[in-house]
Amino acid sequence: MHIRHGLLILGTLLCLMTQHAWAQSEPRLALLIGNSAYRSSPLANPVNDVRLMESALKETGFTVIKAENASIREMRRLVRDFGDKLKASGGVGLFYFAGHGVQVRGENYLVSTDSDIRNEDEVADDSINASVILEKMQGAGNRMNLIVLDACRNNPFAVKSRSAASGLATMSAPSGSLVAYATAPGSVASDGSGNNGLYTQHLAKVIRQPGLPVEEVFKQVRAAVRRASNNQQTPWENTALEGQFYFKAPPVQAEALPAPVAARPPSNEPATLELMLWESAKSATTLGELQAYLNRYPNGFFADMAKARMAALGGVANDKAAAERIANERAESQRAAAERDAQAARLKTANEFATAQASRKDAEERAAAGAKLQTAAERAATEAKLKSASDRVANEEAQAAQQSAAALALAVDQWSWEKIRFSQNRTELEAYLMQFPDGSFSAVARSRLAQLGAAPATLAPGPVQAAAPKAGDVIGTMVLTDTLTGIKSELEVTVLEADAQKIMYSTGDVIGRDGKVLQVRVGEVVLELLSGSLWTVPIKAGASGEATVRTGIAAGSQKGELQWKTLDAGNGKIRVDSTVQYRVTNSNGITNLGSGNWLASYVSGQPIPESFSTNIRGGAAANAIFNLFTAELKFH
Repeated sequence: MHIRHGLLILGTLLCLMTQHAWAQSEPRLALLIGNSAYRSSPLANPVNDVRLMESALKETGFTVIKAENASIREMRRLVRDFGDKLKASGGVGLFYFAGHGVQVRGENYLVSTDSDIRNEDEVADDSINASVILEKMQGAGNRMNLIVLDACRNNPFAVKSRSAASGLATMSAPSGSLVAYATAPGSVASDGSGNNGLYTQHLAKVIRQPGLPVEEVFKQVRAAVRRASNNQQTPWENTALEGQFYFKAPPVQAEALPAPVAARPPSNEPATLELMLWESAKSATTLGELQAYLNRYPNGFFADMAKARMAALGGVANDKAAAERIANERAESQRAAAERDAQAARLKTANEFATAQASRKDAEERAAAGAKLQTAAERAATEAKLKSASDRVANEEAQAAQQSAAALALAVDQWSWEKIRFSQNRTELEAYLMQFPDGSFSAVARSRLAQLGAAPATLAPGPVQAAAPKAGDVIGTMVLTDTLTGIKSELEVTVLEADAQKIMYSTGDVIGRDGKVLQVRVGEVVLELLSGSLWTVPIKAGASGEATVRTGIAAGSQKGELQWKTLDAGNGKIRVDSTVQYRVTNSNGITNLGSGNWLASYVSGQPIPESFSTNIRGGAAANAIFNLFTAELKFH
């Protein structure tokens, strides 16, 4: 019985020790293709990108098949062989492509270096359909497949059809797979100004980090690319993954094997019962479950391990208690600082009131003593003293009330100024003067307003402005619709930055602290103010102007013009009507003029529009641009 017991325990321990090693030894196979040397519109970075990915994937245990500047025939052979090898090995498959990609009628095609595409009907014959690659991997029957397409650069081919949209189309990910794009469907990605494309540069960096699930890898890449591109490029994924996968697994914290224990007297209890109890207690998160095992088996095979786990859990509990204590102390400190001035005023008032009460009590006691006097003279003298004491108490109470009101007003004045004492925002400074025209800091506020460019006018009393937004604030969710393709995308609108000069939102909109708009999203692009002026928030009807702007839709400095006016739309809304035109140079060096209208509706007091529509079209030249979008912002 003891031998059988030992074998059962040994088998369990070996199983636990090999679980992590099994996960690391699961087959991993990757096919990487990078095409740079195109006959027309060559690219600088895809070959560099595929080499960077090769290095990163080999570090994470992948067997890599790589091709550089592949022809159409070679790409078809590589995809076929890749599917066969994946079917034989199983495990995890990954396909990566960097180069030119074309979207035609909702299908994505990956272009080889020898492709000669001049018309839309030639695309399918002279390139690889990305869906074919996905089907090949799906047919291998392996556990998980990942497809990464850094192929969303501008279409360099003169396709003679208006249906050829920019960027790539959305692909449905079958069960157990993930499809990742360098940018959102229908959008254009950067080839990068350095040695690597912006997307691949960050992807290779993140997959080298241990302990990140595959979904978290692509989330971190998306955030990094969006920040680095100033919101001009947002990576995208479609996923139907079911299992867990790490490029680099989390570090293993191996539990020490239990020390040998002395032989114990034979027991009538089957050894399997001890093993079953330990199986339920070994992953415990409370001390009670482990103590229950030790109570029944104080000299059991797993006793030392149970004691070690209890010590570790006790340390965790102490760490949690310390963390909670520190958090509570920090919260208490912040609360005390916020109420400092008001608390001081309250304490002062309480002390003065206590003094007045003591005086009143003293007078009342003297009056009671006077009532006991037997002679009229004594009563008269007592009444005179009582009247004098009552008059003194009344004066003290009046003085205390005046001092209390003054102290409270001063505390509110100081608290209001503390919130804006470093502000350069005209609206905030004027709001302070509205509430405290003769306040302790009114001279400083007027001086700062004068430095901002105009002497302060006499301000009528009005409501105090709402607190300025700060980094991390969530404004709402923007739903952007491509009216040409019907594709919708959602963008959470947050405050990315908020300093003394400006406030930047995740949409790309930038508002100066003086309320002037410095940057505004127009459809799929963001226009940056170079000269002239845009509107000022909060917007008032009847304003107009013009500005020179720059768009980041393509490489280089692309300038344009914008003329605008504001109209009262009723129900507290203001409409901005504008005409826009800007030039865009594609990768062939061809420059086209885009022009049209941008109409936006602002809700009173909101810094960015609740809705807008764009109708901006390019000229008749090849590779003409289209910026046809509508947007709705749902404020939180």
